[in-house]
Amino acid sequence: MRWFGIVCGLFLLVVPLSCFSQRVDIDISGGSKSRVNILLLPFRGVSSLARDPLDIVVDDLNDSGFFRVERIKNKSINDSVNAVVDASVWKSRGFDAVVNGRVVAIHPGHYELNFAVYDVNQTRYLVNNKLALSDNKLDKVAHLISDEIYKSFLGVNGYFNSKIAYITKKNGNYELHTADVNGKNDKTWVSLSEPLLSPKWSYGGDMLAFVSFERKKPVVKILHLADGTLSTLANYDGSNSSPAWSPDGSHVLVVLTKNGVSDIYALTASGTDLVPVIHSSSIDTEPVYSHDGKSVFFTSDRGGSPQIYRYTLSTKRTERVTFVGGYNVSPAVSSDGRYLAYVSRQEGRGYVVMLMDLSSGQFWSLTLGPNDESPSFSSNDQLIMYASNVGGKGTIHIVSLLGEERYEYKFFDSKVISPSWSSSSVVEQ
Repeated sequence: MRWFGIVCGLFLLVVPLSCFSQRVDIDISGGSKSRVNILLLPFRGVSSLARDPLDIVVDDLNDSGFFRVERIKNKSINDSVNAVVDASVWKSRGFDAVVNGRVVAIHPGHYELNFAVYDVNQTRYLVNNKLALSDNKLDKVAHLISDEIYKSFLGVNGYFNSKIAYITKKNGNYELHTADVNGKNDKTWVSLSEPLLSPKWSYGGDMLAFVSFERKKPVVKILHLADGTLSTLANYDGSNSSPAWSPDGSHVLVVLTKNGVSDIYALTASGTDLVPVIHSSSIDTEPVYSHDGKSVFFTSDRGGSPQIYRYTLSTKRTERVTFVGGYNVSPAVSSDGRYLAYVSRQEGRGYVVMLMDLSSGQFWSLTLGPNDESPSFSSNDQLIMYASNVGGKGTIHIVSLLGEERYEYKFFDSKVISPSWSSSSVVEQ
């Protein structure tokens, strides 16, 4: 949603942005010019599992834009984890690596999965690992395998085992959902006839803060994913909105209008010890902590138009961050503190997602517009998820930090706002 609409239209019904559902199509445009070619051999013993987790590994890596995975299902191939790999054969066929493994039953429904990644160019194993596996954790372990393969070649952690959260409107109800990054394992946590907004993950992945209109006004709630319970974080006079977690999970920033103006406050995750953080006669909203928790980025019109500012907590100094363009909103900060993503309105392009290198001040556009919003960094800071609406058809997109790879997630049959990407693995029921 546009920044002005969030601040001044909180008591109006939200106009949904995108279409979303449990069915997912993924289209990739751009993509790395040189992908890592991987041969995935059949894992011995995988037939004893309820489902084959390697199907997920193939989709994870191919959808990432950095890998091209070919799978062989011929079980006659020697597939023991420590088998000697004929590097020259696989290299001559254009492969950069071979993945093989085995599954060993420990007791009913529980297994040990061994897998290895062999680099045929360096003629050495990059990964040789053992994972505990159970029938109800097949997807999670598959994503862990994908993460390890990703890291072994790219040198950064994978993101496949993280989660996304989003709000849908379907059959007259607003629903809070979580799902795997690939759109699978969709789960509905909250369903109301009144609007829901702004889901935000705690850094530990065990809680989601969000805004609920169930009391006919915006109230900030917390969903505890371990048991599915809800608690009220902020329910003061006026509106309560824009929750944002501190990196250590101990505090949450919120925007309150209890004194007649839009100010930013902090309170504990249990909803106590309310403390004013940023106050002015202008509209201050959309706060987000810096990666180290020492400062707060936020949107304000104190300079005459919506721009992004940074407030240093120790010195109480405020400095403007964005200067180019008359409308820059929705800040999101990478977990390493290097990048700031935000939404900018540009002439002839509409609303696009921008990225700024905070050390140099350089910035560039990541998306094509014209209606892009709600940027959210992946857990490894290499990708950004955002929502888009073109021609009345909504989609969720993922883009690399250079804007080279774009993945379009098409969800149908419901409408969505506010996609949010978890910063870590998630604790759920």
